[in-house]
Amino acid sequence: MDDGARGQHYVECSVCGSNVTYFCVQCNEDLCKTCEEQHKTHDVLIYREKYPTIYPEKCSTHPQESYSFFCRECEVSLCESCVQSLGHSRHLLVDIKTAYDEHRQNYRQWCYRIRSEELPRCQIQQGRVDGELEERRALFRDILDRIENQAAKIKSLITELVDENKKALEDLQSTQLNDLERTKSELLSNSTHLSEILDGFEKSASYPARFLSYVKAHPKLVLRCPNVPDFPVPFYEQSDLNREDICKLIGRIETRASKPTSRTPSKVAVRQKIDVPELTSIRHISHFGTNQVWVSDSSNLVCKDLDTMESSRKLSVCKDGYGCHTINDKGELFYIDTNLNILKWSEKMKDKLRPYVEITKPWVPMSVHFSRQTNTLLVGMVVPLKKAKVVRYNDSGQEVQTLEENREGHALYEAPAYITDNLTGDVIVSDYKKKAVVVVDRDGGHRFSYRGPVLGFLQLLWPRGVTTDNQANILVSDFNAQNCVHVVDKEGHFLKVLEIDAGLLKPFGLSYDYLNGLIMAGSCNSQTLHVQHYLA
Repeated sequence: MDDGARGQHYVECSVCGSNVTYFCVQCNEDLCKTCEEQHKTHDVLIYREKYPTIYPEKCSTHPQESYSFFCRECEVSLCESCVQSLGHSRHLLVDIKTAYDEHRQNYRQWCYRIRSEELPRCQIQQGRVDGELEERRALFRDILDRIENQAAKIKSLITELVDENKKALEDLQSTQLNDLERTKSELLSNSTHLSEILDGFEKSASYPARFLSYVKAHPKLVLRCPNVPDFPVPFYEQSDLNREDICKLIGRIETRASKPTSRTPSKVAVRQKIDVPELTSIRHISHFGTNQVWVSDSSNLVCKDLDTMESSRKLSVCKDGYGCHTINDKGELFYIDTNLNILKWSEKMKDKLRPYVEITKPWVPMSVHFSRQTNTLLVGMVVPLKKAKVVRYNDSGQEVQTLEENREGHALYEAPAYITDNLTGDVIVSDYKKKAVVVVDRDGGHRFSYRGPVLGFLQLLWPRGVTTDNQANILVSDFNAQNCVHVVDKEGHFLKVLEIDAGLLKPFGLSYDYLNGLIMAGSCNSQTLHVQHYLA
């Protein structure tokens, strides 16, 4: 154990009491590896950097000396002897601690980006790959089973056909051979009788009395020779088999762009309009990389197949619902029903539904969102006309975080109609009463509120559906404009207006599909779902 590790061993985490590994500069907290996960967007240091002690390091070339310089030209650490003996005396040298501090600060920003953006993104992709591995293993097992079943069917049919042919051949053989044997026997008997006639005739020659006696015993009768039956010739028509013929029977292993699983990418055009006749509007959209999308109006929720354009399921949701449903990576649906319960539905559960989380009155749920970054469910809720909050629940349905006020004690929300989060863990709420998109960090600290680009003294955003892209940018529908979606970066800076379709009046529902790069949008006065490709 080195000196730094030995110093850390007796320091406890400020949150849970475990051994310390990190230090959060913003929160001034010592953290263990587990608790550090909740501070990914903060300035987090390795704990030994909290007290900047520099430990001397022995030179590898001159072990009796320690490194004391850094050559900027050669980018190597040097001791006093190295400077003189290795030809660095005329190079640009700086004190090794100065070089350490400069490079350490530079790399700290880079590591901050890794911790807050790249690592979470990589972990999300890893989760998707884990799911993909599980699906692929199941798919390969299924294909192997089908190959073996097909082979068994072919073997069974071959056996059945061979038995039928053998039976037909045996019947034909029995009939023809028996008839031939009988004819052979008749011909032999007839030949014997004719030979006897000839023999008697020859032996009675020159003997009149014997011949006359012979004639009496063998009167001349009509001679009949048995006919040989004319049997049809058996013939076996043998097919000329080859590998291609067998392949047609058994099948062939091939690959194709779209895989036949529940996560099959959708085959949509660059721009496409999908009619959902079961609804009167498209107020909210839930979709995650499959060929199925859940869409809802003010009372009904429908599952639409993007390949067949058929609707496979219809559920009832809370009246005048906004972001009232969400799906997780497994395709499981969470939604707010007409009784204001939050239910979990999947194909396996069918109609055996029960509340997933308990909402205590007078609080009323308004919106839900499944966070793939934290594997938790975010629920926006209100006490009508009084207060609002967003609550985070773990996979056991237990409350683990409440977002209600900022650090100054002011209410964060009035009407959390839609919720999403981005790759950095920020919780993003579209609040139509505040006419703002409210963004807080993973720990609940208010980062900014986006109210639209400033036009003079006006900010005209009427936010509705909200989602994020794979660069952590925020996309929000503007109910105050035609076919208008605002794109905002993760720091709250307006980037651009994304035009969806001229027919998209009063934009409402909005969703982004990370896997296929698709954006989906709907309107409050149309039953048409607009789908198009979008590059962040």
